[in-house]
Amino acid sequence: MRIAILLAVAPLVACAPANRIGLHTTEAATSLAQITRGVADERGPAIARDGATLAYESSSPGQPPRVEVVPLDGRSTPRAVVDQSSEPAWFPGTGGLVCVSHAAKHDDKTQLVQTFGPLASAFSAPLGHALLGAGWPAVSPDGRWVAASLGNAHVFFTHTRASSRFDPALVLVEARGTGTVALGSGAEPSWSPDGTRLAFVRKVGDRAHVFVAEAKRGAKAIAITDGADDDALPAWSPDGALVAFCSSPVSDGIARNANLFVVRPDGSGLRQVTEGDANACRPAWAPDGTLYFHANADGRFHIWRLRLR
Repeated sequence: MRIAILLAVAPLVACAPANRIGLHTTEAATSLAQITRGVADERGPAIARDGATLAYESSSPGQPPRVEVVPLDGRSTPRAVVDQSSEPAWFPGTGGLVCVSHAAKHDDKTQLVQTFGPLASAFSAPLGHALLGAGWPAVSPDGRWVAASLGNAHVFFTHTRASSRFDPALVLVEARGTGTVALGSGAEPSWSPDGTRLAFVRKVGDRAHVFVAEAKRGAKAIAITDGADDDALPAWSPDGALVAFCSSPVSDGIARNANLFVVRPDGSGLRQVTEGDANACRPAWAPDGTLYFHANADGRFHIWRLRLR
């Protein structure tokens, strides 16, 4: 199967064999619809736990991204919630968000922040340690932990006058403290609905594939995708039956376009969901099983949705 890690904290784009122009559903899906139509690029959808509100990142050339929210009933316009931020994820119950802040940097590393108070007037505060430089946050169903990715890093050891390179790593950050648990190599985590397992991406040779493991240190990770293409950005369905991800064939080290797939958490039942030459990626499930994602079908990225058959 398919999609490539550029950095643990950098957006990934993915795909499958594209035999139709634009963006279409396969026979595995229906009800394709465009949700946002802003003048900026709109990426990284996240659906609130009650299914009523959409958060996403909005960005324009030369401008820092910001997180916007909009009710899914279509009765109001998008509202900016956190400036200079991206990659939103929702906390359960409270309506708060955790985002990657591009303003609260330490040593040029982005930092996780979380919002407090009503979204119309929310303020944000750092989450976790400033030195982590974490990205791709995912909040556990009970709201206790934030799984995240650490980017590639070089660490200098003064006693040996040498440095070591560390690949992207998965960590768990306590939502109400600074405690951090390292889980091993990987990126782009997504929680199972019962909060016991994580789906994530790990490099295997030159390719990236989706793995599943228990959300604890030392757990064995099982690959649920494979093949010559790159896979990325898994998202666990609300009923726990499927993992959505995007996948891309790679040519000369570059992922050319992306399409969505779903697979069972044991690696069986693979189905392609979208086809075409657009970049369709970053799947996110609503509580009712609707699948949201971003795509650049009209030349700019917007938020779309579909339903599986």
